[in-house]
Amino acid sequence: MTKQLRQFALFILVIGITTSLVYHAVNRNRITLQKAHEHVSKDRYSEAAPLYEKLVTAGIQSKDVYEGLLACQNALKNPEKARATLQALIQKNPESDPARLSYLAATALGMGQQDIAAQQYRKVLLIRPTDRPARLGLARALARAGLYEDAVKEYRILLGEIR
Repeated sequence: MTKQLRQFALFILVIGITTSLVYHAVNRNRITLQKAHEHVSKDRYSEAAPLYEKLVTAGIQSKDVYEGLLACQNALKNPEKARATLQALIQKNPESDPARLSYLAATALGMGQQDIAAQQYRKVLLIRPTDRPARLGLARALARAGLYEDAVKEYRILLGEIR
């Protein structure tokens, strides 16, 4: 075998090994995510949370991972971590997806984060001004924040008294 042929064979071997390592690293993260989702589906949040955190640490910071982590932190009654995760999720949220914005707003409202909820509901209403559930959510967030005049205005818009 000539020297060039050996170098070429070595090169192919290195590429094969590298490709295999990358594939298994990616697949390992996918398996971890599946296990975390499975734990959540069975209400085993204390087992799922470390898996989601491991994925975030590994650089897998998708909305799916953050939503799972947020669900765990809320279920485990860890408001500080949940608040930080919610903020990270909002930063990763596309401004043009009303369904995702509504989900984030409802989650924030459920966590007692009225200011964040109102902000997200307002984004929905900029995209879809006639979205009744978003308008109701905004009114609730404003009322819970003590902004009663603003809340009444939103309720009146919802009832058709104001256009």
